[in-house]
Amino acid sequence: PRYRQRVRSVPFDLGAPVWADDPEFELWDHLTRVRVPSPAGAAEVGALISDVMTFRMDRRHPLWEIWFFEGLPEGRWGLLMKVHHAMVDGVSGTDLYRLIFDVTPTPMPGVPDTWQPAPGPSALRLTALAVRDLALTPVRVGGSAVRSVRRPRVLAHDALQSLGGLLTLSGALWPASGSSLTGPLHGGRRYVWAQLSLADVRKVRAGLGGTVNDVALAAVAGAFRRLLLSRGEVPAAHALRSL
Repeated sequence: PRYRQRVRSVPFDLGAPVWADDPEFELWDHLTRVRVPSPAGAAEVGALISDVMTFRMDRRHPLWEIWFFEGLPEGRWGLLMKVHHAMVDGVSGTDLYRLIFDVTPTPMPGVPDTWQPAPGPSALRLTALAVRDLALTPVRVGGSAVRSVRRPRVLAHDALQSLGGLLTLSGALWPASGSSLTGPLHGGRRYVWAQLSLADVRKVRAGLGGTVNDVALAAVAGAFRRLLLSRGEVPAAHALRSL
């Protein structure tokens, strides 16, 4: 259902945006068929992905797109899914593939579609709800404070946890020193990738401990370090910690 909803802004930004069914939802507005330029190798695929990821999605529609790549070597094809992070996170981003692909070579019958968009809230209602929440916020905060004072142990525990979190984050507040990797941000994207054996990653993990993600992050951090050193730059200690 989320893939048929769009983001509605609250007038005057009095509250957080809300999800609402898109009354003009059309599947074909989110699907694009494109042919990868010859010879359709890694460079051409990366350049095409870079172009797709550079463009901002239209906020008037649900924030997702699927691009069907044709013309890959050996008769292959590819799907590129572009989904806003407000909709999915991590593994949930693959959920739509479970609806797109069949689990057997024989196509499954189509799913009946009886969906009808629910009427969305009016601008007046969104404004009224936002004003109500703003008015009730001090009351809710005050109530939480009173409940905490009545339970001193819980209050002390929460305070220690908050202090520990602040101390942990304090190192990230210090800006990293300037390097050839820093510069002004812009909307352009450049996509490249590297391949390695998952079996090798698991072998490293088994030998040194940790997780697969730990090995991947160590490899990325080490690559950044080698890159900076090759340019005659010395990575700062705080920058290494942040990596």
